[in-house]
Amino acid sequence: GQIIAKSGLSNIEKDMGMFVIDAGASPNRSIFGELMVSYCRARGIAGIVVDGSIRDSEAIGELTDFPVYAIGVTPNGPYKNGPGEINTPVSVGGIVVHPGDIIVGDADGVIVIYPEDAETVLAAVKAVKVKEAGIMKDIVEKTSYPRPWVDEKLKEIGCEEL
Repeated sequence: GQIIAKSGLSNIEKDMGMFVIDAGASPNRSIFGELMVSYCRARGIAGIVVDGSIRDSEAIGELTDFPVYAIGVTPNGPYKNGPGEINTPVSVGGIVVHPGDIIVGDADGVIVIYPEDAETVLAAVKAVKVKEAGIMKDIVEKTSYPRPWVDEKLKEIGCEEL
């Protein structure tokens, strides 16, 4: 809930990892802005993921060492009347995130990795990177990118080349 971003943050321990907030995917009220992000950063939080909106996005976006992910931006401030809990499972983007889960994000978005799946996910990511490096090499060197599944799908749905 939204109260986490106000009263709950005053109680966070240093270096707690990522701060993940379920704000009900609300686009109407920001959960926090530049001041709260700066406070989290000063307290050693690694970053913030919020299933809700933020404000002060320009200032927050200038922080190159502190990732913040949100579903939107609004100038409207947060409600300050709760409810909220800290260190409990939350739902973000339809995914349940538990304390201790691994959060990985980049410019394309965020994923949640359950600790028991981390080694399997890492192996799969490494395999994809090797495969895609080979594809990129063929694109650059041979200007080739075979995609037989595309031709199969076009044939399956009855597309004809004119």
